[in-house]
Amino acid sequence: MRSLSASYAQLGASDGRMLLAVSGGPDSVALLLGTAEVAAALHLQPEVACVDHGLRPESQEEVRRVGALAAGLGLPFHPLPVPIAHGPGAEARAREARYEALERARAGRRCRWIATAHTASDQAETLLMRLLRGTSVKGARGIHAARGAVLRPMLGATRGEVMAFLQERGADRGLADDAMNRDPAFLRVRVRHEVLPALAAAAQDDPAEVVRRLARFASFAAEDEALLGGMATDALARLQLPEPAGALDAPGLRALHPAVRRRALSHWLREAGLPVSAAKLERLEWALRSGRKVEVGKRRQALVAGGALRLTQPPRAAAQVPAPPAPLTPGNPVAYPASGQVVVLDRAPMPDALAVLPLSRLPDRPLEVRTRRPGDRVRAGGGRRRKLQDALVDLKVPAERRDGLLLVAEEGGDVVWIVGFWPRSVAAACPEWYLSARALYNRGEPSKGRPCRL
Repeated sequence: MRSLSASYAQLGASDGRMLLAVSGGPDSVALLLGTAEVAAALHLQPEVACVDHGLRPESQEEVRRVGALAAGLGLPFHPLPVPIAHGPGAEARAREARYEALERARAGRRCRWIATAHTASDQAETLLMRLLRGTSVKGARGIHAARGAVLRPMLGATRGEVMAFLQERGADRGLADDAMNRDPAFLRVRVRHEVLPALAAAAQDDPAEVVRRLARFASFAAEDEALLGGMATDALARLQLPEPAGALDAPGLRALHPAVRRRALSHWLREAGLPVSAAKLERLEWALRSGRKVEVGKRRQALVAGGALRLTQPPRAAAQVPAPPAPLTPGNPVAYPASGQVVVLDRAPMPDALAVLPLSRLPDRPLEVRTRRPGDRVRAGGGRRRKLQDALVDLKVPAERRDGLLLVAEEGGDVVWIVGFWPRSVAAACPEWYLSARALYNRGEPSKGRPCRL
């Protein structure tokens, strides 16, 4: 506790109002008394808040005692009633509601910070709990010393040091005692009373020293994670591809150090609104190596194609049924609801066309509008022909879009136009005809599959 002033200074807490979160337990009372002692030297103006969830019958009396303690120190006091119903997840729900209430109080009182009384012992327990559940370096960093407006200046003190501080001031009696802190149904309680003592016994060392070492490791992990996380953020920005939207440069990802790549992939999944897990990251790593599709969420897949890692949504079974071809004759627009587009062959392009292909002459065979078929080929110029599949790969058309692409082809022959993709621009000598396409509309609204009036 002698380092509380140095801890506040290291966290940049001086010259301002601070809201102390005090429950009435030993740690938070030590925070209150210690802060009151160093406040003048740091030019801090502390205020006290006590949240009451109403989960225990004695909670109102504990709030009253905290108020009396604050009044004795001449500090403003703010009781914060935040009722929480008993039941599953009560501890997590209470924690979330508590921080929300403290933030509202901080903003309302125009305090710069909220200080909580987490200690090195809390840090060691949190680290062990996360390791037992399986965590990465990100989880091993444990409790943050500072996060937003919330400061935790006592992370350098063990629970034993806190009690010694209170005993020196005769303030170690009449403190709040939450029965949940002794209930072995909670993992934290079992870690505190069983795991940590067992570790100290196995190491034949002082339990307080074991706690300090675990807390120190969490601090180092936080520093490492900050560095690696920053490198991952920079890599993610560098590897973003202009199209398809949200895609990443796969060779660039493979060249990253695995520690940076995992974090970049984690950020990428979160930005897409997908939860992250170790198993999901392993599947993405396999996708990068193999190019195969992997499941990353409900009806979401990731795959590598054309040098890009991207997310896809598998088409529903009904979307796989191809629509029949439609004859395309000069001057007669064809509405093709399966693709949501209208195609016309005419002497001039449609004024609102999204894609246009000029033609110097009409093809030898009648034209039709359709989607792709097995064995399709395209004319690549100079009399050359190539597989449509190869052309789509070179054009980097996402695999999940290929079956729904609108094509203009000779009846029983080659594809002459992949609408919107190829050819993008053709300099036809003195074009007499134009193929043009636009979105399918009906009186200004999407037609939902009904041909529009042209």
